[in-house]
Amino acid sequence: MTKNENLHQLNNSSPFDGIRQFDEQGQEYWTARELMPLLGYSRWNEFKPVIERATFACKNTGNDVEMHFSGSTLKSQGRPGQDYKLSRYGGYLTAMNGDPRKPEIAAAQSYFVVKTREAETQTQLKAMTQIQLLAAIAQQLAEQEQHLLQQQQQQTEILHRLKAVEVEQDRVNTPCGHKYSVVGFANLQGLEISVKEAGTKGRKASALCRKQGIEIERIHDPRFGKVGLYPESVLIEVFSTGQN
Repeated sequence: MTKNENLHQLNNSSPFDGIRQFDEQGQEYWTARELMPLLGYSRWNEFKPVIERATFACKNTGNDVEMHFSGSTLKSQGRPGQDYKLSRYGGYLTAMNGDPRKPEIAAAQSYFVVKTREAETQTQLKAMTQIQLLAAIAQQLAEQEQHLLQQQQQQTEILHRLKAVEVEQDRVNTPCGHKYSVVGFANLQGLEISVKEAGTKGRKASALCRKQGIEIERIHDPRFGKVGLYPESVLIEVFSTGQN
């Protein structure tokens, strides 16, 4: 076993990693005979049809069967026996064509799917130059910043529309006994309030009104639907209890 193979073995954490080997070019492979018991098969005659189905699937997908299912032989009790060197894709197809009732098959399918995804990601990164990689990171950061700006703009627009509605509400309702919505009262006090805070205080004001038997007056706004109006005394109590 080469030094590189020893390093790979030291990092193994899966039984499938434990039987993984590397050829002279550093390409990983699994032998069918060693993979067989990990897939829940004890006899080659039972496992061979799985390999045959996998090679058939490989051919039907337009892939080179010999590349992914390289034929080889091994000595078994002094006699040569059939075996295959499976690539990662070959191992994946073999797992996919095994008996789905075997729990070992599910574990193998999960293993080869994860390994294939990891290899694809590494290949994509290796194919990118350093400049391309930095450009991709910069593009991702720019998109995130743009998304945050859009969220801030949307929140600002909502607050501006709410404040515009409050001016109309105060003008209409002040003669009826100084009733205000939460944002209108905050404006009257010279306080800045977020949409989230306004919602929280509105729920508290509604609860106080119900507790005191005060009917909550509501007016319809075409942009926001029903907007609650609360007595000044209730709003003073709500705002005096803290920010939330």
